[in-house]
Amino acid sequence: MKLAMSISFDRVAESYDSSIPPLPEKYIQLIKTRFELSKNDKVIDLGCGSGLLTFALLRFSSKVQGIDSSRELIRIARKRDVEHRIEWILCPVEEFDFGCGHYKLIISFEAFHLFPDACTIFNRCAIALKPGGFFCVGWVNFEWEIPFKEIMYLFTGYKRL
Repeated sequence: MKLAMSISFDRVAESYDSSIPPLPEKYIQLIKTRFELSKNDKVIDLGCGSGLLTFALLRFSSKVQGIDSSRELIRIARKRDVEHRIEWILCPVEEFDFGCGHYKLIISFEAFHLFPDACTIFNRCAIALKPGGFFCVGWVNFEWEIPFKEIMYLFTGYKRL
């Protein structure tokens, strides 16, 4: 499944990249204020694609990583990163070693629903966050919202509203 997803995105990388609308400035500012990011905070964009959100995160942090399993999307992102300010990681998120307590923000925009084992990734991200760090999933497609909420309830113990 992982390989098939990577190959699918590799085949359409250029057209996919050219079809993505820019992120609204309000969304970018919300990330900065809500997560209180500063220049020395380490952040990672899961399923970064060609780097739309990853590049925006550079405005708030100098320690930005973008991870994706699509060779072509990472190639496009690296090509745009002329100053080499972002660490681009070509790897399935499921196989990445996040470590423990490294990140102020772990964020995934329009990609988390593509990861085959969301429960495991959610748990690994929780371990990888610094005390007071944040895990954020953003999306426009609400079809998978219900299963994701179930995962959050399972791990956090929050009651359903």
